[in-house]
Amino acid sequence: MGGNGESSHPFTIPRVGRETHVSARPGSSNTRPIVPNPNNNPHAVPVGACGPQTAVVDIEFAVKNYGEGRVSRGKTLELITRALAFTGDRREDETKERAFADYVEQLDELDNAVKRDAECPDHGLRANTRESSTATSGISHSRIRSEGPSVNNLGRKGKRRRKEDSSEEEEYGHRGARGERLDEEDEDGYGESEDDEPKRKLKSSDMPWYHREQEANLRRPSCAESQRLIELYAKDPKKVKRWITTSQTAPTGIPESEWDNIIQGRPVNLEHVYGTHHNQVTARKNLANFGGGKIDLGVAVQTRKVSTHGDWTIAWGKASQAITFAFEHRRQELADYAEFMQGEFGARHPAFHDRVIGFDIAIRNEVCGGTAILLTDFERFQRHRTAILAADGIFAPSLDRYALGKGGGSTKTRSNETCMRFNTKDGCPNGRSCKYRHVCRKCGEGGHAATVCGVEK
Repeated sequence: MGGNGESSHPFTIPRVGRETHVSARPGSSNTRPIVPNPNNNPHAVPVGACGPQTAVVDIEFAVKNYGEGRVSRGKTLELITRALAFTGDRREDETKERAFADYVEQLDELDNAVKRDAECPDHGLRANTRESSTATSGISHSRIRSEGPSVNNLGRKGKRRRKEDSSEEEEYGHRGARGERLDEEDEDGYGESEDDEPKRKLKSSDMPWYHREQEANLRRPSCAESQRLIELYAKDPKKVKRWITTSQTAPTGIPESEWDNIIQGRPVNLEHVYGTHHNQVTARKNLANFGGGKIDLGVAVQTRKVSTHGDWTIAWGKASQAITFAFEHRRQELADYAEFMQGEFGARHPAFHDRVIGFDIAIRNEVCGGTAILLTDFERFQRHRTAILAADGIFAPSLDRYALGKGGGSTKTRSNETCMRFNTKDGCPNGRSCKYRHVCRKCGEGGHAATVCGVEK
C-alpha cells in the first residue's frame, strides 16, 4: 500500500478470544495469534483497493469489537459493508465483494474458535501455556507464520506444520470430545487425508451462486441472519434442542418435534402446538417390535385441530414466542404477521375462517425459516389469496357448501358420506343433526347399522 501514502505494515485483524489484541508491530513477540492478512490470500484483493485508509481502520475496529463480544455479527457486517462503500461500478464492486467475502470468512474463524473454546474449556489454558513457552524462547506467533519455505503450507497445516506440532499434541494429549485430534482440519478448510496430503474442504464460496447470495444478503439482512443461525444450529441440533428444553427462559409447552422444525428452518405445525396448550397426556416414546429388535418411532404428539379464529390466535401466540426465542431478530416480523392475519379473520364471516387458516398454512409453508423471504412480504402471497380465499379460487369450496340462515348463522349441507359412528354398536350421538348419512355401510340401506345387517360383505 506504500504507493498511495498508506502504511506499509500488513493489515491484521485480531483472532477470536475475548481478551485478544492487535500488536503494534507485526514482528512483536508478545502478540497473540492473529488472523492472516487478507492481502496474503492469493484470491483476495488488496484492502487499499477497496477504499481509503479510514476504511481499513474502520473494518479493523469492527472486527476487533466482534472478537471481544461487544457487537453482534449482523452489526459487524453492516459496518464492513459501509466501510467498503459499494459504488455501483461493476468492476470495482466485484473487487470489493471478494474482499467482503474474505472478511466474512474471518468472522467465521472467530465463531469457530469460540465454539472450540466452549466445547473444550481447558483449550484456552493450554493455548496460553503454549504461547508462554513460545514467548520465552523468543519466537512469536507472527514470526512463526512468516518463517519457513511457504506461508500457505504452514497455514494449511501440511506435513511440515503437523510435524512441528505433533510433539505438543502428544505432551498435552489434547483431543476432541470423540477422541479425534482437534487440528485434523484447520480454519482455512484444509485437512489431511490418510496419505498425508492436504485435502481442501468444500466452501460456500465455491458455489456458482455465491456472489449473488452475498448481494442478496446485503439487501435482506434478516434473511442472512436466519441463514447463519440455522447453519449454526445444524452443527449439533441435538445439543441445541437439549439446551432449549432445559432453559429457564425458553417458552414452555412446545413439543420437541416443533423445536426441531424451528431450529431447522421448517414451518411450525400449529395443531401440535395447540394440542399441548392444555396437555393432559404424558408424552411417551413409541417403540415398535421389528425382527427381534425395537424401533423408536418418536414421541407421540397430542394434536388439536385449529379451526376457529380463537384457536389460531392461541396457537400462533405460543408458536411465535418459540420462534422468537431462537430467532430474536424476527420478533417484529412475527408481530406484524399476526396483525395481518387478524385483519384477514376480521374481514370474513366466521363460517369461512377455516379458509383463512388454510391461507396462513400456505404462507408459512412458503416462507419456512425466513431465509429467502419474510412473512411480511405480503405482495408475494397474492396467488395464495386468490386460490384459497377468492370465491372462484381452485381451493375454494363450492358456493352451495354454506347456506347462510336468516339470523346470520350458518348451516352446513348434509354430506354424501356414510356416518361411521352410526355403524358402531353405540350409534351416532348427533342423531338427526349429523351431517353424514345414517345408512348401513355394508348394504347402503337406511334404517339399520352395519352391526345388525344381515348382508355378508
